[in-house]
Amino acid sequence: YFGVKFEGVKPLQAEPRTFLRQTVPLGQLPVGQHAGRYPKDLGEAAVGSDKRRRRQLSVYCDRYAHFFRREFFVQKAFEALNAEHTPEHSGFRHSCATLYAAYRGAVLRGSGPEEFAEYCYRDEHFTEFDAAA
Repeated sequence: YFGVKFEGVKPLQAEPRTFLRQTVPLGQLPVGQHAGRYPKDLGEAAVGSDKRRRRQLSVYCDRYAHFFRREFFVQKAFEALNAEHTPEHSGFRHSCATLYAAYRGAVLRGSGPEEFAEYCYRDEHFTEFDAAA
């Protein structure tokens, strides 16, 4: 959703408009500038424009890029795939177990946790993800 929905935040449910400085019509970033249909359109607009427009759009590009930082994206992708909620993700855990067994033998020389999920988290409660692992 990338900021489109905020109804899940309890303080914003009663009077959401009071927390907003300005509403921007759908498809415009900033007001009056059509961003395009896809994120790549926003990036292309930022690159192929004047200095003022690049500065305006850089805020949105930076915010969007947040979701693809290593410490954010890797954890979210791993947790979504590891949950195997959809048929497309089935087999992920088995594939990771096979690859991790080979990695543990060749690189870690048999040391390290026995399970791949244990290797990816810093604590025994699986709450502190280690993106560098």
